[in-house]
Amino acid sequence: MSTRKIEAWHAAGVIDADTRSRLLAYEQDHARPLALWAVYGIGALAIGLGLISVVAANWEDIPGQIRLAVHLLLIVASLGALVWRRDELAAASPWAVEALLFVAALLGLTFLAI
Repeated sequence: MSTRKIEAWHAAGVIDADTRSRLLAYEQDHARPLALWAVYGIGALAIGLGLISVVAANWEDIPGQIRLAVHLLLIVASLGALVWRRDELAAASPWAVEALLFVAALLGLTFLAI
């Protein structure tokens, strides 16, 4: 929530000074650095796309059994992490479990195209 809104509520008489100061303290303690998260996300996307490009450029040179084995290993690893470390991942980041489940589902769907 923005501090502008809290100040506007206080100015309009919706909240008193004590509530205003508690809300501002709470928001300051629970602020999320969205710009930093966006930079991390763009960086991860760039690295992922680079790896995919390297694999795609050499796709015909990779034997089919190795491609299949790596794909199955990635699926098993992501599902294993979901089963055994779900609570730890959820405690570390609220979106980690959903992201890992999304990756596992995409790996499963792309398995059909191999």
